[in-house]
Amino acid sequence: MTNRFNPAYFAIFAFSIPCLAGPANAGQLISLCVDAQPHPPYFYADREGSLQLLEKMAAARAGYTLEIHREPNRRCLEDLRVNAIDAVGASAVNTASLAVAIFPRKGGAIDRQRALTAARTVVFRLQGGSALWNGKDFRNLNTRVLIPPGMLLVSQRLEQMGVAYDDGARDFQGIGAKLLAHRAELAIGLEYDVAELQRQDEFAEKIEVLPMPFTETEYYLAFSREFYAKHPEQAENMWNALAAMKRSPEFAAALRRAGLPALDLPQIIK
Repeated sequence: MTNRFNPAYFAIFAFSIPCLAGPANAGQLISLCVDAQPHPPYFYADREGSLQLLEKMAAARAGYTLEIHREPNRRCLEDLRVNAIDAVGASAVNTASLAVAIFPRKGGAIDRQRALTAARTVVFRLQGGSALWNGKDFRNLNTRVLIPPGMLLVSQRLEQMGVAYDDGARDFQGIGAKLLAHRAELAIGLEYDVAELQRQDEFAEKIEVLPMPFTETEYYLAFSREFYAKHPEQAENMWNALAAMKRSPEFAAALRRAGLPALDLPQIIK
């Protein structure tokens, strides 16, 4: 197991939870990196989001201790590559993540039964704008598309399409501010992030979401190659605990108590 502590990390919380069923691996540490930017309702900076809650409860079920660090997505993947952390808390399957991470598999294929959740990215613009996304192509687009930093699934698709993008905004509010300043015509973000932006007074009734999603994909807890090579049973136990917990009445009740929506699950596992 990789138990290195990098002082550059900002650990927002660590779970030290007693084992519920007495497994032999109780108390073993898994260092987990999540995006420094909050992504409600999945991750918050000041409280537990739905994925934070799921991972906490699954760790308790499996008898592990989770040490959570917050870094930009790209830094999380780089730390995973050099084995400075054990896992990333929510990763899409893409070229960059497959190069450094191990995802749950069954019969050689990614095991969608053990996905954490499914999430969509959407295209949005200023109200009344003329630039379009029809689900396949952009139309009337004369500027770079704004995207959050480190959103590799989106940036890779834009690169494949030959569409220029700008991922230089510091946070999602910065993307909204660039739209309001007419520095871009279109932006892309996670559906929940865009909805959160629309609830803010500065952006309310000023931006609109186009009908067709840009991406729709599953997210997984993914382990470093070194961690999985040394501790395959521990990784499999954690994935299995996550899969069981997300379907459990216990987790559904915890979401209700926290005022959080149910996780979107891929159609194959509903």
